[in-house]
Amino acid sequence: MTMKLLSPEEHQVTLLPRMLNVTDSADEIIDLWGYANPIIESEYHNCSAWEWKVNHIYETPYDKFQHIGIALPIDDTYLIVIANKPKKSIVGHFILCLGNTNAGFIEYLLNTVSFIR
Repeated sequence: MTMKLLSPEEHQVTLLPRMLNVTDSADEIIDLWGYANPIIESEYHNCSAWEWKVNHIYETPYDKFQHIGIALPIDDTYLIVIANKPKKSIVGHFILCLGNTNAGFIEYLLNTVSFIR
């Protein structure tokens, strides 16, 4: 399996239109851990005590992209694995750093996430 780190521009394209929080209802469409584990092993191998888990899942309306967020052992930083839902394939991944304040997270949400279902 090829691991592709997306550029900020490639990541941005997968965010539009505004995303919906589907953490509680999302279907598993890809082999997430088959993709994420080699990245975690390679980049964060000294963090074996960290609780690796999916923290959130967002989707674009009309089910084009799914963003699966795994918290990293760095404050407000996530490994985002991006899936193409219709193709049931992985587009790549992006390291999302929201900064050390809640303001960074709130700004990210306001710019990318729709709260209306």
